[in-house]
Amino acid sequence: MSQPSDWLLEAKQSIEADIRGMMRLQRPPSDEQILSTLNAMAEMFQVEVPEAIGLELYMAALRTLPHPAFVRARDVLVLQHKWPRLPYPADFIEHGDEMKERLRAKERKLRYQRNTIIRALKILRSRTF
Repeated sequence: MSQPSDWLLEAKQSIEADIRGMMRLQRPPSDEQILSTLNAMAEMFQVEVPEAIGLELYMAALRTLPHPAFVRARDVLVLQHKWPRLPYPADFIEHGDEMKERLRAKERKLRYQRNTIIRALKILRSRTF
């Protein structure tokens, strides 16, 4: 018969794997992905991609979004952006913030669950049967 601590350890390991997965999801898009998106959007809106410092400012701002949030923002902007200019970084951030927050909330929930299991393991180990 397995001990309660056995399944708690398994649950802790599973949650830790989920946390690592959530952390990977929160990585920013690569510079290549950002540049590819900006080039495609510039072609679509028939405008130019900024050069030098302007491009670097776009890149720095868009790196603040996790990759899934960046993709979501890109997809929304491709469908909804109405002006003959490249969407501003704030446009991307506006459309990516909700997903960014959902990813963070999920990670917080997983960390809370892991910490609860750790406390339960400590209690089980401190008891003498």
